Amino acid sequence: ITFPEVTKQVVVLNRHASYDLEVFFHTGSAAANRFTISAGEQQTFNIKCKEVFLTGSATGTTYTLYASLTHIPASHMFNLTGSGITE
Repeated sequence: ITFPEVTKQVVVLNRHASYDLEVFFHTGSAAANRFTISAGEQQTFNIKCKEVFLTGSATGTTYTLYASLTHIPASHMFNLTGSGITE
Protein backbone atom coordinates (compact mmCIF):
# COMPACT_ATOMS: atom_id res chain seq x y z
CA ILE A 1 0.00 0.00 0.00
CA THR A 2 1.50 3.33 -1.03
CA PHE A 3 0.45 6.51 0.76
CA PRO A 4 0.21 9.99 -0.79
CA GLU A 5 1.92 11.52 2.25
CA VAL A 6 4.34 10.23 4.88
CA THR A 7 2.59 8.43 7.72
CA LYS A 8 2.78 9.28 11.39
CA GLN A 9 1.06 6.12 12.59
CA VAL A 10 -0.31 2.96 10.98
CA VAL A 11 -2.86 0.65 12.62
CA VAL A 12 -3.46 -2.78 11.07
CA LEU A 13 -6.34 -5.03 12.12
CA ASN A 14 -6.32 -8.66 10.98
CA ARG A 15 -10.01 -9.32 10.36
CA HIS A 16 -9.62 -12.99 9.44
CA ALA A 17 -10.84 -15.52 12.01
CA SER A 18 -8.14 -18.15 11.43
CA TYR A 19 -5.05 -16.86 9.64
CA ASP A 20 -2.09 -14.64 10.52
CA LEU A 21 -1.15 -11.46 8.67
CA GLU A 22 2.42 -10.22 8.17
CA VAL A 23 3.28 -6.52 8.02
CA PHE A 24 6.60 -5.16 6.80
CA PHE A 25 8.06 -1.94 5.47
CA HIS A 26 10.36 -2.99 2.61
CA THR A 27 9.98 -5.64 -0.10
CA GLY A 28 13.38 -7.00 0.93
CA SER A 29 12.57 -7.23 4.64
CA ALA A 30 14.22 -10.15 6.39
CA ALA A 31 11.87 -12.60 8.11
CA ALA A 32 13.01 -11.26 11.49
CA ASN A 33 11.81 -7.78 10.48
CA ARG A 34 8.26 -8.79 9.60
CA PHE A 35 5.54 -8.31 12.19
CA THR A 36 2.96 -11.08 12.59
CA ILE A 37 -0.57 -10.11 13.58
CA SER A 38 -2.66 -13.04 14.78
CA ALA A 39 -6.22 -13.60 13.63
CA GLY A 40 -8.59 -11.04 15.13
CA GLU A 41 -5.77 -8.92 16.58
CA GLN A 42 -4.47 -5.46 15.72
CA GLN A 43 -1.14 -3.69 16.00
CA THR A 44 -0.21 -0.02 16.02
CA PHE A 45 3.03 1.16 14.40
CA ASN A 46 4.33 4.65 15.17
CA ILE A 47 6.33 4.93 11.96
CA LYS A 48 7.17 7.46 9.33
CA CYS A 49 6.95 5.65 5.99
CA LYS A 50 5.52 6.04 2.51
CA GLU A 51 4.46 2.42 1.99
CA VAL A 52 3.58 -0.73 3.89
CA PHE A 53 3.44 -4.34 2.71
CA LEU A 54 0.97 -6.98 3.91
CA THR A 55 0.81 -10.69 3.26
CA GLY A 56 -1.56 -13.29 4.68
CA SER A 57 -0.80 -16.86 5.64
CA ALA A 58 -3.74 -17.93 3.44
CA THR A 59 -5.59 -16.64 0.40
CA GLY A 60 -8.44 -14.40 1.44
CA THR A 61 -6.89 -13.03 4.62
CA THR A 62 -8.71 -9.75 5.24
CA TYR A 63 -7.55 -6.66 7.08
CA THR A 64 -8.40 -3.07 7.91
CA LEU A 65 -5.66 -0.45 7.80
CA TYR A 66 -5.80 3.04 9.28
CA ALA A 67 -3.03 5.56 8.65
CA SER A 68 -2.45 8.98 10.19
CA LEU A 69 -0.77 11.06 7.53
CA THR A 70 1.50 14.07 7.85
CA HIS A 71 1.51 16.89 5.30
CA ILE A 72 4.89 15.72 3.96
CA PRO A 73 4.61 14.44 0.36
CA ALA A 74 5.65 10.80 -0.01
CA SER A 75 8.19 11.86 -2.65
CA HIS A 76 10.16 13.59 0.15
CA MET A 77 10.51 10.35 2.15
CA PHE A 78 13.61 8.20 1.78
CA ASN A 79 13.44 4.41 1.32
CA LEU A 80 13.61 2.50 4.60
CA THR A 81 16.59 0.14 4.62
CA GLY A 82 19.28 -1.07 6.99
CA SER A 83 19.26 -2.61 10.44
CA GLY A 84 15.76 -3.56 11.58
CA ILE A 85 14.31 -3.23 8.09
CA THR A 86 16.29 -5.21 5.51
CA GLU A 87 19.04 -6.69 7.71
